[in-house]
Amino acid sequence: MDNSFSISVIIPTFNRLNYLERAIKSVLNQTISVDEIIVVDDGSNDGTSEFIRSKYPDLKYIFQSNRGVSAARNVGIAAAKSNWIAFLDSDDEWVNSKIKEQVTQLDLNPEINFCHSNELWIRNGNEIKQKSSHKKFGGLIFDKCLDKCLISPSSVICRKSLLNNLKGFDEDLLICEDYDLWLRVTSKNPVLFIEKPLIIAFQYIS
Repeated sequence: MDNSFSISVIIPTFNRLNYLERAIKSVLNQTISVDEIIVVDDGSNDGTSEFIRSKYPDLKYIFQSNRGVSAARNVGIAAAKSNWIAFLDSDDEWVNSKIKEQVTQLDLNPEINFCHSNELWIRNGNEIKQKSSHKKFGGLIFDKCLDKCLISPSSVICRKSLLNNLKGFDEDLLICEDYDLWLRVTSKNPVLFIEKPLIIAFQYIS
């Protein structure tokens, strides 16, 4: 991999202290290290600030009044020093080889600016089998993405310049902000897809 390849991880969070450390540890436990981890706290009042400052003082921690996940991600993008951005939702987890496997494939495909992967779904402690309609793809996938969001934010690593060119996430959208950005990405750009599940997405339903 080119020595100029650097990665900033952006973790937006809002009152998810019970899950946040699991997400952070999954980044710190990667088989290859990232260059920085940015936690953007979107106005939490559950002790997140005190926890990060006491236990993970080396992380870049940014607090903002509650403006939503799009604003939090955009703040993280603006603050990132690296030329590649990886996203991780604070209630998800990466498998230990996630960054290594994506970096390896991106190194083999230098023309690609965006990579995502498959995911494992866990609901209340049990694995949930995904339906065929949730099948993910690589290449020029805009048409396949029109009827359903097929890219998980926590699986994404992409060039910061691509996000800047697209003006990041739309902060006016209350839902589907990731779907909107992925459509803008895939409308003009091929994407790399790794079939192996590289993230664990947790769902909690009472």
